[in-house]
Amino acid sequence: MKRIIFTALLIVLMVLAFVPPAIGQSNENPANYALYNYYTLVSGKSYANSQTDTLPQPPAATGTSVGTKIGGASFLALQITPLDSMYSVIYVDEYVGKHWTNIFQDSVLTASADSVKEFPIRTRTVEKTTKLGGTYRVRIKCPAWHTQGLPDATDNPTYTLRWLWKP
Repeated sequence: MKRIIFTALLIVLMVLAFVPPAIGQSNENPANYALYNYYTLVSGKSYANSQTDTLPQPPAATGTSVGTKIGGASFLALQITPLDSMYSVIYVDEYVGKHWTNIFQDSVLTASADSVKEFPIRTRTVEKTTKLGGTYRVRIKCPAWHTQGLPDATDNPTYTLRWLWKP
């Protein structure tokens, strides 16, 4: 009987030695499970009639070329959130060789605030670029004949623009 109890205890101890401890949720990092990475190009930027924004804008003193480097993107989209009614034309350019090449253009037309619009650049079905990584710039043109608001004391239309990508 002692031999059976000793053997059973020995088996239990061996099983416990090879089973890893359970990981509690307090040790998990929610940032590791983000579906998309994002980079905000501009937040709350005003727009006006006949204005063209080229984003991102380098610091004036540096004189570096405008562009955002994104590497290893199996999914890449541009997301714009107007905070007022907005009409604008969006151009996405990629730095190919020594020149900027337009790879995408579309427009935004909203009558109200907080209407998020995404422009896919690279997905499973859309490939505006053949590279997994590259340098991109965004140009936003607000034509005078259709822009709803004017930046003044009573109406200051703004927008937020960011890149979404998945490695």
